Amino acid sequence: MYPQESRKNQITKDVKILGDEPDNRILECAVCGNAGIIVTGDKEMLNLGKYEKVRIITLKEYLIL
Repeated sequence: MYPQESRKNQITKDVKILGDEPDNRILECAVCGNAGIIVTGDKEMLNLGKYEKVRIITLKEYLIL
């Protein structure tokens, strides 16, 4: 279903839009790694809904995809 591949990406974006710094690091990694979605239960991240091209959804939403 998913390719067995890993890549090392350089973080080139500095995000400071969420109150929780570790959540900002997740957004940085998702953007720099060209992720399509973030699956989370974090309310502050879910309230964003989308950051750049990365959709932010709940596990329930993901399971429906």
